[in-house]
Amino acid sequence: MLRHSSTTTSIHIAKTVLLALISVCLAWSATAQRKTHKEELLLRDGHHISIGGRLGIAGLLIDSRFKGNTMTGYGAAADLAYSYFITTQIGIRTGINICAFGSSYRGSDLVTESSFLDGYRDSKVIYDANFRASTPRANEEFACSYYEIPLQLAWRGNHWYLNSGIKFAIPLKITSTYSYAASKINYIGSHELLNYETLDIEWGNYPAQSGSTEIYSSHAADNVLNPEFLTLSFEGGFRAGCTCGHSWVLGVYFDYSINRADILTNDPLVRVSQGPRYSHAVSVLNSSVVDHLRLGDYGVKLQYEFSVKQRSNKHGGHAPSAVKFGGGSRLGGF
Repeated sequence: MLRHSSTTTSIHIAKTVLLALISVCLAWSATAQRKTHKEELLLRDGHHISIGGRLGIAGLLIDSRFKGNTMTGYGAAADLAYSYFITTQIGIRTGINICAFGSSYRGSDLVTESSFLDGYRDSKVIYDANFRASTPRANEEFACSYYEIPLQLAWRGNHWYLNSGIKFAIPLKITSTYSYAASKINYIGSHELLNYETLDIEWGNYPAQSGSTEIYSSHAADNVLNPEFLTLSFEGGFRAGCTCGHSWVLGVYFDYSINRADILTNDPLVRVSQGPRYSHAVSVLNSSVVDHLRLGDYGVKLQYEFSVKQRSNKHGGHAPSAVKFGGGSRLGGF
């Protein structure tokens, strides 16, 4: 579970861990360079193409002035990346990732207000119609799909790797399934018959509501939500390679948005209009309940990397077409 109150703490933790990993990997890199004469180098500089997948925990992290929790869900991603290694151990990395995840929101004691002018007589307002809606519970499930463009620095050794930098997370589609408890409606207007004294009386109840809707689409022109994120990103783990430059990597990753996405509407969760008539927002993300969003994502990653450029380097001879690993298994080269 991720709560909106932990946002600042999470950013500080992410920065601290990132700096620590960079420091450790730079130290490892220096050590590895001194030891290459004792160990066969399983690295290649130049161009690399990799494909991989990720499984983890992800979610839209909701900040709201009301009581509520953001519940993260499971996520999955497919990654296609291009890397260029300036040396055998340091390079830059980009590509495109497609990811999908689910998350949810549990809110309580949500109070929103709506108003309209009513009761005109001789061009004068007889009374203002102001209503307060109190919703004791609101539950919502989100299904999200995004694509990401990473821009990262890459470090690696024979048996470890680290990528760190930023990712541009751009939404494709967000759908919602919601359930709102019955809302108590109070009239809080004033009336000329009572010398315009302010009233606060129970007016009625708006029944419980549920349904599903699409709340964001990259093809729509009238989205009230723009959940684009710039995330701080880092990953690292174990690398198993061969002298041809190809490798398997197994690691962990952590992404957390630097920016926040603001909600572009002030509509109440339950609206009272002239009549009075009642209606409701089809998502807390389409209402004044939510102030803004962030994106969090962490988990494990498996990737296979191809070395495109096959040539000799100062630590090893020309790359063989196949290299034996223990037990007689073979990994083919280009």
